[in-house]
Amino acid sequence: MNTVMKSIKIGLIVALSIVTISLCGIFAYGMAGGDVFRRDRRQSYNNVQLVLEKEIPLEGIDSISILYGMNSNDVYLLESEKDAITVREYSSSELSEKELSTVKADGNCVEIRGARRNDGRFGFFWFGNGGSYNRHYTEVYLPASYQGEFLLETSSGDIVSELAVRSEKDVSITSSSGDVEFPSVAAENVSVNTSSGYVKVEDIHAGTDSSAGEINIGTSSGDVDVKELTGRTDIECSSGNVTAKTITGDAQLKTSSGDINIEELTGEAETECSSGYLSIGTLTGNAQFKTTSGDVEVQYADGDVQTSTSSGSVMISEGSGDRRISTTSGSIMAGSTEGSFQVSTQSGDVQITVQKGEGSIETTSGDIQLSLEELAGTLNINSSSGYVSVTLSEENKFELAVSTTSGDIRTFFDNDLTFSSRRNNAQGIHGGNEGNNHIEIQTTSGDVGISKY
Repeated sequence: MNTVMKSIKIGLIVALSIVTISLCGIFAYGMAGGDVFRRDRRQSYNNVQLVLEKEIPLEGIDSISILYGMNSNDVYLLESEKDAITVREYSSSELSEKELSTVKADGNCVEIRGARRNDGRFGFFWFGNGGSYNRHYTEVYLPASYQGEFLLETSSGDIVSELAVRSEKDVSITSSSGDVEFPSVAAENVSVNTSSGYVKVEDIHAGTDSSAGEINIGTSSGDVDVKELTGRTDIECSSGNVTAKTITGDAQLKTSSGDINIEELTGEAETECSSGYLSIGTLTGNAQFKTTSGDVEVQYADGDVQTSTSSGSVMISEGSGDRRISTTSGSIMAGSTEGSFQVSTQSGDVQITVQKGEGSIETTSGDIQLSLEELAGTLNINSSSGYVSVTLSEENKFELAVSTTSGDIRTFFDNDLTFSSRRNNAQGIHGGNEGNNHIEIQTTSGDVGISKY
């Protein structure tokens, strides 16, 4: 009995070792840039042959549907030299008539549909058919003059286009686990969605000359990389990153665990990141930003910005407009030529630079540095255990009230103030107060310093 049990244990150890080595090989191949779960591009296919070729004249056609939800074909779009739609299907195995794609024209509509078949795949590996899996892909040649409706769907196949798609109607591109690559898409409305694949497009333009159209892009675990988007943009990724060079038009951007990187955004913006980083170079338009544990960084914002984050830092370097910023444990740095500000953090430092404006700043255990050249209204600052440093232009006129429990108070206009005996309270007016400006500062254990430019 002991010999039998020992043999069983040895067998289990050997089996587990084989599985472990195989999985490590898969992981190493993936880390090296390979992907065993993806089809190779056409130049990498071996032993494939043309199994189907059909051609349909383009005249009168204003709707094309390419549907490959029942097999794993990759789909390639190419420009046709003819005034016709040409479909070519390639396979590494012989296919029966019922396993071939169907190409049908019905009135002004063309439908290209992949047939249901078994590609010989099982689990992590491919068995059957001599121990290998079958390779299939479809080429669809479209004339550049086609401007009609366009629908393209795949199951696990990639969608790759060498053709710039132009449509006066809607374009919809969907894949369950395949990648999507296009040079550019222009249509009334554009929708691109994939579950575990990435989306890569040079340019997407939605709308007409008189109105902006809708751009909808969604992935579950894939990245979105689009250089230029024009239209009302809605992008949502679960665990992928969103990258764009320019977005022109209102935008809603959302990721769960991915980053958002935008070089330039013109329009109203609303973004949400759970644990990702948000970075925008230039923002023109009002915006709302929300993150849970990610940082927010905007180099230039010309418009009102409202930002909230739990454990991330916020930096809005330059621009103009109102600033509403709150964070739990992150630091805040913001700058504006003109506008009001409302800033709060519990354990982060605050650094604000405003040429002209009013506002409020509140921290629990963080320091506050404010540079305000011209006060236009009311300034309220409250800090529990951090110091407060305010720099003002000497030309400002305002009424001041400062109090601290265990800190010191120092100003460049002490002679205009009345101090308490412990010098922890001060009140007074600087330069008169015809403008009805007010400054109120309160700290618990921090010093207060007011200096001039």
